[in-house]
Amino acid sequence: MNTYSLFTVIHASLASLAMLAGIIAIGAVPKGSKLHKAAGRYYLYIYGAAILTGLAMLALKFNAFTLAFTVLNIYFLYMGYSFSKGNQRSNRVLNWVFLSVLFLVFIQMVLSFILILGNLFTPDYGWPVVRLFYVVFT
Repeated sequence: MNTYSLFTVIHASLASLAMLAGIIAIGAVPKGSKLHKAAGRYYLYIYGAAILTGLAMLALKFNAFTLAFTVLNIYFLYMGYSFSKGNQRSNRVLNWVFLSVLFLVFIQMVLSFILILGNLFTPDYGWPVVRLFYVVFT
């Protein structure tokens, strides 16, 4: 098993545990109870660890869609933490940084897609539909 596969297994396990903790925090116990707060805290820590493994996977094998998804999840985790601490007015600069990064990644993905479509029907491209799906989904 290579390093990327190991990170994938760890990442999926952590994400599953975070989802379980989130389900407990959201619907299984009354809001404000000790178990609700503990499950929410575990959700935060486990989800943060899952995001860190996702970043490690990005370092090993870059993918623009995964980068956008990871940045969006970091933003959601930060905003959830901020609201749980009673901070209804979040940091505007941080909001703009996250949204700017997401916008730049989105533009890069659109430009890559246009480049793929432009080369789709050239004779030397070979199996255009297979390559299109490979580039978009990997």
